[in-house]
Amino acid sequence: MPFTTADHPLKRGALAKRFGCNIETIRYYETIALLDEPGRTASGHRVYAPKDQARLGFILRARELGFSVRSCAACSVCRIRTHIRAARCSRSPSVTWLTWQGRSPT
Repeated sequence: MPFTTADHPLKRGALAKRFGCNIETIRYYETIALLDEPGRTASGHRVYAPKDQARLGFILRARELGFSVRSCAACSVCRIRTHIRAARCSRSPSVTWLTWQGRSPT
């Protein structure tokens, strides 16, 4: 199933419906810190920004492919570290990729 994010924040129920998962699944991923704490409306409802929606899509797709929750957590950590390294690197993306792979760019 393709997981497409909305261009605006979604409440938990709308997010669950859009991604075809249970509300409790989203709550569980928050509890174990696979998903960050979402923002809230003035009335206290949780709202998920597009970046949160993309992260949920990543987790759900990984689970569909047979990855364990623990593996998803490890992949998320690697993904974050890679983004941090890439943001700090002023070189081209291909050089960053080679560096991340442990290979010399020259």
